[in-house]
Amino acid sequence: MKGRFPDFVIAGPGKSGSSSLHNYLCQHKDVFMCPSKEPNYFAFEGRRPVYGGPSDGVIFNSTVVYDRDAYRQMFAGSDGFRAVGESSLYVHFPQSAAVIARYVPTMKFIFILRNPVERAYSLYAHMLRDGYETLSFGQALRAEDERVKNNWSPPYRYFRSGLVADSLEKFIQCFPSKQIFIGRYEDFQRDNSAFLASVCEFLEIDSSFRFFPVRSNTGGVPRNRVIHDIFYRLAGRENVIKAVLKPLLNEPRRVWLREQVDKVIRVNLKKPSIAVEDYNMLVDRYADDVKKTALLTGFDLSVWTEKKSR
Repeated sequence: MKGRFPDFVIAGPGKSGSSSLHNYLCQHKDVFMCPSKEPNYFAFEGRRPVYGGPSDGVIFNSTVVYDRDAYRQMFAGSDGFRAVGESSLYVHFPQSAAVIARYVPTMKFIFILRNPVERAYSLYAHMLRDGYETLSFGQALRAEDERVKNNWSPPYRYFRSGLVADSLEKFIQCFPSKQIFIGRYEDFQRDNSAFLASVCEFLEIDSSFRFFPVRSNTGGVPRNRVIHDIFYRLAGRENVIKAVLKPLLNEPRRVWLREQVDKVIRVNLKKPSIAVEDYNMLVDRYADDVKKTALLTGFDLSVWTEKKSR
């Protein structure tokens, strides 16, 4: 079958609602979403990633689709849909803005911004959940410079992956404002119906469509590792059960089934809380980036600069 490029991307940052939005849009009758999340093609464009973290072969290098034809083929079944999209972490790869502008100058982008301190800790909890992190949050932050030096992938860069202002600016410079949607995670959480309607209007699809609730990719420490590992594999990219069910279920039903598996995973998780000293330290470290992000977006982000009392 003939492939194509998408016409919109949920571009990150990670742990800010991108997975949930991806799964919501999978339900919409007018939308075709790439069946694999985070192919990150435009970040690498023909180059095989070679990150060197202890689990990077599993969590990053092997998930990137760097071959142009293979990437286009992922959208081969999109004929007849009004909007064709995917979700990748392009905000973490600012060089991808110019690459996308060269290939698809009409591309639309959706960015969901989250309090960077909470986002950093959520990423840590995600890596802890899946057994890819062994240090405490504070230890991992102190180890980050060394990890970057040793070429560990963005999922291990809890602080740096929350610096988004310069990257956003690259996309704003490369594309007209009508092709960029920037929302806040807090608004997505508070009133997701209104948020989803705004996204649909941006994509020029039916904004009255009724979605069923989803909640994806919650982080935390498994209460029972065996239960977590079983259901995590069921929710994973490829397995025998998914291969059998895929031709039998349309995409909305597959999303619903994934949500039921995710519910079991969430119930089995307990989420540790961030230490006050770590939280306040990160508020200071993110201050300049938050200020620039507010100027770029026009959002009042003052709540992101508030410290916690001990």
